[in-house]
Amino acid sequence: MNAASRLSVLIALFVSISSLASAQTTWNELVDGGRDAGALPDSAHDLTGSNYSTIFGELSFSGDVDLYKIRIVSADSFAATTRRSPGSHPDTELWLFDANLLPVYYNDDEQSDASDHALLPRPNGTLGPTAPGTYYLAVTMYETIALDASGAELFENPRDFGPDWTRVNGPATSTPLASWRLLGNNGNPSGTYRVTLTGTGDEFINLSRANEQPEDFSVSAAYPNPLATSTTVNVTVDVPQHITARLYNLIGQDVGVVFSGQVAPGGDRQIRVDASDLPAGSYFLRIQGDNFVVTRPLKVVR
Repeated sequence: MNAASRLSVLIALFVSISSLASAQTTWNELVDGGRDAGALPDSAHDLTGSNYSTIFGELSFSGDVDLYKIRIVSADSFAATTRRSPGSHPDTELWLFDANLLPVYYNDDEQSDASDHALLPRPNGTLGPTAPGTYYLAVTMYETIALDASGAELFENPRDFGPDWTRVNGPATSTPLASWRLLGNNGNPSGTYRVTLTGTGDEFINLSRANEQPEDFSVSAAYPNPLATSTTVNVTVDVPQHITARLYNLIGQDVGVVFSGQVAPGGDRQIRVDASDLPAGSYFLRIQGDNFVVTRPLKVVR
């Protein structure tokens, strides 16, 4: 094999590995992380090894704080929101810290969203990440406060601005995160959230795929959801591959395989989840193909 041929093989291998690494774009706190994300770096979920554009999780008790270590690859394009496909928690907050846990910015209520979901917009003026790198993203419930080691609040407090709860708040100190405190009405505890991210995904990482074709798979949302007896998810692939769909409960326990088999390209493969014998509660359907893993949240009601 001559040098040109070897180079072609290496490029093809790199593209293949990049495609596999970037295919999983959704991180599930309890399924992929295997446990509740902690409130500080020693117990945070580390997402820096792959490219994630969505984080799905649960604020499962009063004062719960979920911290994620993320990689921002385009500071100018970074944004995070809980408004899009928000989940069931009624009032989330989003916080961003740099690699040294210094405050960057946070938001309680997105201005245009009447449902109290949060938005960290693309950098606006002096607020927002200024360079690519490692950051920490926190998801909390209403009236959670980030503190430094002395107990001082790290960010401007929206109460200082009267009724303006929708302000994107910048740092009040230049000291790192050390703890959290929950105020007020116990934070409306318990509920799922979905954080949609930009500036962290493979559209910036995989430069070799600048002329990439459309994704070779698609996975629909579950419908109906919430559900009482059953729901379905449609999977479409462009190349033949083996698909496994496995159900997990809220604490990450394996409930069972709901589908396993070869799926041919063209048309939708309908995956049905029978929930008639399941207790009420939150579940996660993890759908895995040869080159992708996608998680869909389910809520069983009685």
